Amino acid sequence: MGDNKYSVPEKVQIIKWIYSGSSQINIMNDLFPAAFPLSPVPNQSTISRLVARFEETGSVLARKRPGRPKTATSEIVSTNVLAAVEVLPHTTSRELAMEIGISSTSVLRILKQAKYHPYKMQFHQELVDGDQDRRVQYCQWAKDMCDRHYLFLRSVCMSDESKFNLHGEVNTQNCRYWARENPHWMADTRTQYPQSLNVWAGILDNRIIGPFFLPERLSGEGYLDLLINNVGPAVEEIAGGRQVWFQQDGAPPHYALIVRDHLDNAFPARWIGRRGAQEWPPRSPDLTIMDFFYWGYLKSKVYTTKPANLDELRDRIITASAGITREQLQNVSREMYHRLGHCLATNGEHFENLL
Repeated sequence: MGDNKYSVPEKVQIIKWIYSGSSQINIMNDLFPAAFPLSPVPNQSTISRLVARFEETGSVLARKRPGRPKTATSEIVSTNVLAAVEVLPHTTSRELAMEIGISSTSVLRILKQAKYHPYKMQFHQELVDGDQDRRVQYCQWAKDMCDRHYLFLRSVCMSDESKFNLHGEVNTQNCRYWARENPHWMADTRTQYPQSLNVWAGILDNRIIGPFFLPERLSGEGYLDLLINNVGPAVEEIAGGRQVWFQQDGAPPHYALIVRDHLDNAFPARWIGRRGAQEWPPRSPDLTIMDFFYWGYLKSKVYTTKPANLDELRDRIITASAGITREQLQNVSREMYHRLGHCLATNGEHFENLL
C-alpha cells in the first residue's frame, strides 16, 4: 500500500521535516508520532520513496494515468503548490503559478484553503556586543519601578525623533513569507533619505507632546531650545505638579553637556538617557512606545498616498498625530510592561517575535 495510507498534509509535513534537516529515524521515532498520533508510523522505505518522488516530480502523490486534471485546484495540483511553498516559503504566488503551470489566482485559492498567509518582513534594530546586558539592566530597573509604583510608566515622558522622507518608507509590499503561522520574519535596517522632515514627539500620561519639527541637522543648542521652550511647558501642564521622569535615547545632541545640565536641573535624578540617572540601553526602539507604536502608526497614516511636497507631509504628520486617542495610548502603555518581561525572558535579545 506504500504511502497511499497517508493524507496530503501528512506527506507534506514529512517533506518539510526532511528539507529542514531531520533524519528519517527522528521522523519515525519522535516527530511523526507526536504530530499524527492516530496514523501509522511510516517506515524508512516509505519515507525514501516519498522524498524520491517529490524530488523527481515536484509532487508527493503517485503518478496518475495520462490525462489532465478536471480543475486547476485538483488534489495533485494543490499538493504541488503546498509542497513547493513549504520548501521555498519566500516564493511569490506568480512564481508558483509559472512553475506549476496554473494561474496565480488558483495558487492564491489553494493557499487560502490550506490556511496559509503572506506575512510581511519586519525590521528590527541591530544589536552589538554588550547591548543585551544593558537592556536586561534597564528592564529589570523599570519593571521593579512598575511593581513598586503601579502608575510609574504613566509618569515617564518617553521621547524620540524620527525622519519622515518625502518619498515614503521602504516598500515591503512585495516581501512575503507564506506560512500557516506567522514566522515573524525580520531584517536589520539602517538607512537615511534626503528631502525629509525631522520630527520630535513625546508621550506622557497617555497624552502626546508635539509633534515639533526640528532642523535637518540638530545641534545640542537646538535641542536645548526645544526642551526649554516647547517640551518643558508641555510637561508641566500635563504633570500638574506631579513628579515626572524624562526619557531620551543617546543621540549626539542629547548628550551635549548643556543638555545634560538642563535635565539634571529640570528632572533631578529623574531622567533616563546616556549618563542620566538611569542609563538608556542603546539600540532599543522596542522598549519605547515612541518606536514600537507612535512612529509606525503615524507613518501608516501619513503614507497612505505619496505627499506632494514637504508642506503637505508636515500637515499629514500633525493630523495623524492628533487622531491618536488616549485609549490607544493607554493600551500600548499596558503593553510596555509586558515588553519589559519579554526582554528579561530573552536575556536582552530581540523579543518581538514572541508578541
